[in-house]
Amino acid sequence: MKIVIILIFFLLNIIFSVCESDNEKLFIEWTRKHNKIYSNKEFNSKFKNFLNNKEYVDSWNKMEYETILELNIFADLSREEYINNYLGNFMDISKVYQKSNKNFKYDGVFFYNFKDSIKSIDWRNFDAVTPVKNQGTCSGAGYSFSAIGSIESAHFIKNNELITLSEQNLIDCSIDMGNNGCKGGLSSIAFDYIIKQRGIDSEFSYPYEGHVIEPYEGRGRCRYNSFYSKASISSYIEIERFNENQLTHSLLKTPVSVMIDASQLSFMLYKSGVYMDQSCSSTKLNHGLLNIGFGETEDGIEYYILKNSFGSKWGNKGYIHLSRNSNNHCGVASFAFYPII
Repeated sequence: MKIVIILIFFLLNIIFSVCESDNEKLFIEWTRKHNKIYSNKEFNSKFKNFLNNKEYVDSWNKMEYETILELNIFADLSREEYINNYLGNFMDISKVYQKSNKNFKYDGVFFYNFKDSIKSIDWRNFDAVTPVKNQGTCSGAGYSFSAIGSIESAHFIKNNELITLSEQNLIDCSIDMGNNGCKGGLSSIAFDYIIKQRGIDSEFSYPYEGHVIEPYEGRGRCRYNSFYSKASISSYIEIERFNENQLTHSLLKTPVSVMIDASQLSFMLYKSGVYMDQSCSSTKLNHGLLNIGFGETEDGIEYYILKNSFGSKWGNKGYIHLSRNSNNHCGVASFAFYPII
């Protein structure tokens, strides 16, 4: 009997060793694929995060949800690290009151001539959307990419010219108006800044650096130069809060700057499919994206098409399909705006 127990223990050790070896091999392959290099001190914690995320992804995908996850570029992060490094501070929209502002118009009572027969629109098909960008670890910069993306598209729709504008301009220069650089901000404040400044620089003239530029040699933080300004806006529209129907109608006219709760592991590790996670909030928001359209799957599942700022290696080439007409899922219609050129 003792010999049998020893044999079982020996076999179990072999099985565990093989599994651990396979996981280490998988992790090493993943680091090579994503060009990750760690110090000896970092390796163990990153490997532990990777194993936890692998278990989460495997468990999720076994349920055969419409949302499909993968061990993507964020697979070596804990959820806390992801939130701290890639998202802004949470904003509880239920506690943010609408203020009187001459720059924006509140379209709470307007109606478009919307045809129910229109099942989809994707502004990429009209060449109205610039390529996916990467905010890096400027954690709360999503608002700037969301706002800039909406202006780039609106400029194209009006002038038939697709230009690439500067997120760094907003990150550096809208702080004095209430945004928080890399710690988060609002597209509405970004629009107010551009209206006040009467323009926004091009990406070429004011390139992205992924952090707030500090004043130096007597110069201020903001380096906006009207000579390089490539676009301006006259005002902006706020979509009625929590109104998905109005958001959908607006997308027939132009892409829309939105905010969502992107803090779930399922969002961090998203690969494809229509995103749905009941854990996300519709009022506590922390990440800005650009809503460029809507559609539905062959099975009739409705979704919005959101352009993210995590680079093209995240999600579906940098995009995510988020569930539509699902009680304002993740807050997609809670705080949405589009600019008027």
